[in-house]
Amino acid sequence: MEIDAGRTAGGDETLIRLKEAEFAPGTTTCTVKSELEALGVAPIFEPMGSNARSYLRADLAQADFNI
Repeated sequence: MEIDAGRTAGGDETLIRLKEAEFAPGTTTCTVKSELEALGVAPIFEPMGSNARSYLRADLAQADFNI
Protein backbone atom coordinates (compact mmCIF):
# COMPACT_ATOMS: atom_id res chain seq x y z
CA MET A 1 0.00 0.00 0.00
CA GLU A 2 1.31 3.44 -0.83
CA ILE A 3 0.29 6.71 0.79
CA ASP A 4 1.01 10.04 -0.88
CA ALA A 5 3.76 11.49 1.30
CA GLY A 6 2.68 15.02 0.44
CA ARG A 7 -0.58 14.69 2.38
CA THR A 8 -0.05 14.90 6.13
CA ALA A 9 -2.04 15.94 9.18
CA GLY A 10 -1.95 19.69 9.60
CA GLY A 11 1.18 20.04 7.49
CA ASP A 12 3.21 18.16 10.13
CA GLU A 13 5.73 15.98 8.31
CA THR A 14 5.85 13.49 11.22
CA LEU A 15 2.18 12.50 10.96
CA ILE A 16 -0.06 10.95 8.35
CA ARG A 17 -3.82 11.26 8.72
CA LEU A 18 -5.54 8.50 6.76
CA LYS A 19 -8.57 10.68 6.13
CA GLU A 20 -6.38 13.09 4.12
CA ALA A 21 -4.07 10.57 2.46
CA GLU A 22 -4.44 9.59 -1.17
CA PHE A 23 -4.66 5.88 -1.96
CA ALA A 24 -4.77 3.75 -5.07
CA PRO A 25 -8.20 3.75 -6.74
CA GLY A 26 -10.63 1.44 -4.93
CA THR A 27 -8.65 1.46 -1.66
CA THR A 28 -10.48 2.68 1.43
CA THR A 29 -9.24 3.95 4.77
CA CYS A 30 -10.76 0.83 6.36
CA THR A 31 -8.60 -1.37 4.13
CA VAL A 32 -5.48 0.59 5.04
CA LYS A 33 -6.36 0.51 8.75
CA SER A 34 -6.72 -3.29 8.59
CA GLU A 35 -3.38 -3.64 6.81
CA LEU A 36 -1.68 -1.45 9.40
CA GLU A 37 -3.25 -3.42 12.26
CA ALA A 38 -1.94 -6.64 10.68
CA LEU A 39 1.54 -5.08 10.69
CA GLY A 40 1.18 -4.11 14.36
CA VAL A 41 0.98 -0.37 13.68
CA ALA A 42 -1.47 1.51 15.91
CA PRO A 43 -2.70 5.07 15.36
CA ILE A 44 -1.43 7.71 17.76
CA PHE A 45 -4.79 9.49 17.54
CA GLU A 46 -8.14 7.87 16.82
CA PRO A 47 -11.13 10.00 17.83
CA MET A 48 -14.34 8.15 18.66
CA GLY A 49 -16.97 8.31 15.95
CA SER A 50 -14.55 9.76 13.43
CA ASN A 51 -12.43 8.46 10.60
CA ALA A 52 -9.47 10.75 11.34
CA ARG A 53 -6.83 8.27 12.50
CA SER A 54 -3.31 9.69 12.59
CA TYR A 55 -0.14 7.63 12.41
CA LEU A 56 3.49 8.50 13.00
CA ARG A 57 5.41 8.42 9.75
CA ALA A 58 8.28 6.68 11.60
CA ASP A 59 5.94 3.86 12.73
CA LEU A 60 4.84 3.27 9.14
CA ALA A 61 8.43 3.26 7.91
CA GLN A 62 9.50 0.84 10.65
CA ALA A 63 6.72 -1.55 9.59
CA ASP A 64 7.96 -1.23 5.99
CA PHE A 65 4.64 0.32 4.97
CA ASN A 66 5.26 2.37 1.82
CA ILE A 67 4.77 6.08 2.32
